[in-house]
Amino acid sequence: MGATEFLKTRLDAMELSPRSPDSRDTDAAHKAQPVICYASIAAWAYAGARLRHCLDDAGRVRAFNRAMAALIALSAVYLAFEG
Repeated sequence: MGATEFLKTRLDAMELSPRSPDSRDTDAAHKAQPVICYASIAAWAYAGARLRHCLDDAGRVRAFNRAMAALIALSAVYLAFEG
């Protein structure tokens, strides 16, 4: 299965609620979903390609990994103690 087929399968599976024929907002959201998904994937791919050139040293990779781990830990703490 190619990447495009995989993404189409995942996008089809993401439809969680049935469409209502008289709900235009829901239809617009369903139509925008693939656009947002593909834009997000493209942004992550671009960021990964750019970071590859910056993270060519083992020390930089280690620092990047530690920074990402700290951000995940802070997010978890925030979610745990959120109101």
